[in-house]
Amino acid sequence: IGENNIREVGFLDQVEAEKLIAHPVLDFGVNFDDDVKESIFKVTNGHPYFIQQICSNCMEILNKTQKDYNVTPSVLEAAMDLLFNHGETTTVVLDELWDTAEATGQKILKRLAFMISADNPWVDEKQLYDAIAKEGLQETVASVVLFQLGIRQLVMQDKSQKKYGFSTELLRQYILEKKL
Repeated sequence: IGENNIREVGFLDQVEAEKLIAHPVLDFGVNFDDDVKESIFKVTNGHPYFIQQICSNCMEILNKTQKDYNVTPSVLEAAMDLLFNHGETTTVVLDELWDTAEATGQKILKRLAFMISADNPWVDEKQLYDAIAKEGLQETVASVVLFQLGIRQLVMQDKSQKKYGFSTELLRQYILEKKL
C-alpha cells in the first residue's frame, strides 16, 4: 500500500457513532437501547475501533445468552467486562497505546487517571502540573510529554479552559484496572 493510500480515521461525532453502533445489525433485528448507545459513545468518545469492539462483544453475549436481540445496560456491562478481562485484541491495542507513552507519559497518564472521573472528565492544567511535580517531573518536560500524548490521541486539551482529559474514558478505565 502506497503512502498516499493511508487515511486516518478520526473520532466520530455522536450521530456518526450511533450509526456505527446500530446500522450494521439493523437487518438482523438487533436493537440498542438509547442509553446504551449514549454510554458507548461516552466511553469511546467516538473512537471507531473501540465502538466496534464493544458492539462485537455485545453481539457475542446476545448470541450466547439471549432470546431477543435487545442490547440493554446489563448486556453492555457484560460486554465491557469481556473487553477488559477476555478481550485479547482490545487489550493488545490498549497495551500498545500504553507502551507508546513510555515511562514519563505513563506517569502522567496514571496521575491523570486518578485525578478525573467519568462524571468529571477534565482536570485543571495547574492542578495537573502540581501533581506531576510531586512525581519529580518538571513542568517543561511534562508540557512536551502532554503535547506528544495529545498527538497520539491519548489525551485531550481544552486550551480555552486550560484543562486536560483522556481522549477516551475507556483508556482511563484500562489504566485504573490494569496499570495501577
